[in-house]
Amino acid sequence: MNHFLPKAISLWYVLLTLTFHSFSQNSIIGDKFGGRLWYRPYNYSVGSYSAYSICGDSNQLYGWGDNAIGQLGDGTYENRFVPSKSIGMTNMKFFTAGYVMGAIKKDRTGWIWGYGLSEKPKQILNNVKFVDAGMNICCFVKYDGTVWSVGSNSYGCFGNGKTSDTITITPQLMYGISTAVRVANSAFTTSILLSNGNVMIAGSNFNNELGDNSPYTVKAYTPRKIPSLKNIVDIKANVSNIIALDKFGDVYIWGSGFTIPQKINGLNNVVAISGCNDGDHFLFLDANHNCYGWGSNKCHQIDSTNRPYLNLTLVAKDVVDILAGETFSYIIKKGGKIYCIGQSLGGSLMMNLPITKTSKLSLLDQKIAPMFLCDAYPFVDKKLVNRTFRFCNGDSLKIANNTYYKPASFIDSFIGYDGSDSIVTTHILVDYPTTKDQSITICEGNSYRVGKHNYSIAGIYFDTLNNGHGCDSFVSTSLTINPKSTSISTILICEGESYKVGNTSYSVSSNHKKIYKNYLGCDSTHTIQYKVLPNPFADFEINKSKVNLDDSLKLTNWSKGANEYNWTIDKKEMSRLMHPIFVFTYDGIQTIQLIAIDANSGCKDTAIKTIEVIDNSSIYIPTAFYPNADGLNDFFFPVSRNYDELKMQIYNRWGELIYETTSFA
Repeated sequence: MNHFLPKAISLWYVLLTLTFHSFSQNSIIGDKFGGRLWYRPYNYSVGSYSAYSICGDSNQLYGWGDNAIGQLGDGTYENRFVPSKSIGMTNMKFFTAGYVMGAIKKDRTGWIWGYGLSEKPKQILNNVKFVDAGMNICCFVKYDGTVWSVGSNSYGCFGNGKTSDTITITPQLMYGISTAVRVANSAFTTSILLSNGNVMIAGSNFNNELGDNSPYTVKAYTPRKIPSLKNIVDIKANVSNIIALDKFGDVYIWGSGFTIPQKINGLNNVVAISGCNDGDHFLFLDANHNCYGWGSNKCHQIDSTNRPYLNLTLVAKDVVDILAGETFSYIIKKGGKIYCIGQSLGGSLMMNLPITKTSKLSLLDQKIAPMFLCDAYPFVDKKLVNRTFRFCNGDSLKIANNTYYKPASFIDSFIGYDGSDSIVTTHILVDYPTTKDQSITICEGNSYRVGKHNYSIAGIYFDTLNNGHGCDSFVSTSLTINPKSTSISTILICEGESYKVGNTSYSVSSNHKKIYKNYLGCDSTHTIQYKVLPNPFADFEINKSKVNLDDSLKLTNWSKGANEYNWTIDKKEMSRLMHPIFVFTYDGIQTIQLIAIDANSGCKDTAIKTIEVIDNSSIYIPTAFYPNADGLNDFFFPVSRNYDELKMQIYNRWGELIYETTSFA
């Protein structure tokens, strides 16, 4: 269908695709690996000497052909000429066959059987994404990108740094691999395709499988990179060669006959590749639905000729899937027709045909007796597509030749190029405008955005926008502006002082800003100003350098910028006058201090000076006198200086007062 949409209509379109059924041996697709372009793997597959199909609503796995090593998984070792159910193998998602068998169920569990591993299918892993089985080894890729192997590790194919001839069913982790998407097993190696398109390999170089010109005696017990390969989307291996398909449709081969990967000339725009271990041929499918074969033709598994081993040969046209076994090939053409070429070795691979060998493509009929198998269908056998269109009320929608104005639903069916069904359910929905009222509060200086508009002034605003479905959305915005706050405080300090805020001390005039949230939740800026005030100048003059005890001393105050004074002598407060007069009561060197104060600012200055005070008063009392009237020491009396009053008393040895006077004469 073509969809024509009116200009300027807002249209939403949702597409949901659901796919059903499983896919089989040749590859897994859906993650950009396993094939290219239109390629889809079908529900039929092959092993070395056996063939398989997934049929029915339960996705049951069936097998027929050689069963000598239990590869059919039916609990026996009997060859089967008619399909046999693999025990417990329902709800299948993917399977792969060699001598060993590996499978993945839809619950992501991994299963093995055949070649000494298990008579019946046995679950050994969970969370499995891909599996490849070979002659004596089976390798699983988990969704976490790690690789796990069971079987025989005789040649170091497990890539875990070890070798062992013992067959193990306990999965062994490959060393150093965490981004694997595909694996492929040859007789002596395991190749690993990484999510970045590079290829790693582990095992023996017996057939040059390491791809780097190493001697055939070299073994890689842990994975090593194949240097020349990049942009790879799928890998396959047979007994002695490995092939890689890149995202451009070119195919590279290495191993027996090729020491490093070589591009296969004559192949262009390849969409799928196929190979099997223990086989020795490959099949290639290009974008034009041509199938080519390369390798051994000893059982006429490619064509009826005795063609050279290395020749590239056109096998068939109109092909949709390719399945290379060991001694035969299955080719599925358009319309789901299955063809076989080659030879059966035990049981019959020819379904309804009464032969076990054919050297030309022979059409098989899997639906009649004794096979009674289902149709061959591709991975996308049925698609259920749910699509939803939406448009706004008042608009219209045109799909093909129909124009819709109201909601509607309808179903269409389509047949794909490969015969697959697509059932498309279309839902048309009508969306309506929406209305929204909002009250918004912001802080002064900020803005509020509605659509393409920024609003920063209080008021009511109306805008028309597109809602989630592209229709009109009417928005009413009531905007309130909360104010910011500012405040200033001043701190006065005197010259020479400092004020500490946090870890910072301020001693000069400066401003300090602090921002915090006010009670409205908006920024509040508080500024602290530091102002330094001048100190007064303290000074005074002493008019004498020395003074006698009990003499008075006048001090002259020469201080400036002060209006209060504090005088101390030897730290004892003496006066608060501007020009005080001091009388000293004790002698010695004395310190006079003046603190000059500016009472308005509280700032002050100090002046200190010293003065010597002399004690000039004295008295002398004789120790003897000689009263002989010779004029020398005739009288007993004290000799004094600077005393105005005297009281003298004389006592005898018994304490009796014998003389008393108050006269100096």
